[in-house]
Amino acid sequence: MTAADLQRENDELRHRLAEAEDALRAIRSGEADAIVVEGPAGPQVFSLAGAETVYRRTIETMAEAARNVAVDGRILFGNAQFSHFVATPAEELLGRDLAEFVPAEDRNSFRELLRRCEHEPVRQRVVFVSPAGQRTPVLLTGAALPEPDGVTLCLAATDLTGLERAAHQIADLQERQRQLEQAQTELRESRRAALNIMEDAAAAAAALRASEEQLRLTLDSIGAGIVEVDNDDDRIVEVNGKLREAMGYPREQLRGMPIPDLTW
Repeated sequence: MTAADLQRENDELRHRLAEAEDALRAIRSGEADAIVVEGPAGPQVFSLAGAETVYRRTIETMAEAARNVAVDGRILFGNAQFSHFVATPAEELLGRDLAEFVPAEDRNSFRELLRRCEHEPVRQRVVFVSPAGQRTPVLLTGAALPEPDGVTLCLAATDLTGLERAAHQIADLQERQRQLEQAQTELRESRRAALNIMEDAAAAAAALRASEEQLRLTLDSIGAGIVEVDNDDDRIVEVNGKLREAMGYPREQLRGMPIPDLTW
């Protein structure tokens, strides 16, 4: 082996040592979560984070509020979403009674829920309230979590605000639809009543015309001259045929003529 070969081998070893030292530094400082190792089957990824670290990161980033509480309701752990629900910093939650964050009128039933949770899984709507009074409805699920030194309760809550708002909007739209349908029904009934009135009026008008025609025929059949006068203004309403013949005026000209103007 020549001096040049030895120099190249030495440089390669130095390079590999530098890479190894960089990897160790990154692992010690927490900058690396995993390493990639070349093997006979190709590159392999090895996680450097333990199961507990992964679990905690999952809990902290999940959309649901997660809490671990003692059986008496004391908060042992709460993720960032739970802090958001109750508008209270996480460091101020530990050791407090979870029932403090439900409405006063619901606290007895909430404590009963925790007691049930110790023996069986629960799933129930609960309202959390912040110190400022802001309410957040949630779907609470819980179960007992056996531990070496006893039992704690694992609780998860899903925000129902958007779902309930949408349900209220749907209910409001359904009520408006019901009112619209009722108004349409009333309108149809009104139109039907109006048509009945119009039909009755038309029938009455036809009956009146028939009666007037019958009266006219009756008057015309009388041998003497007859005139019908409006008592309010003394104007001619109708003249029978005998009188029209005697006067020499058509019916249209005589109708409405003042009696004083009538000469024959």
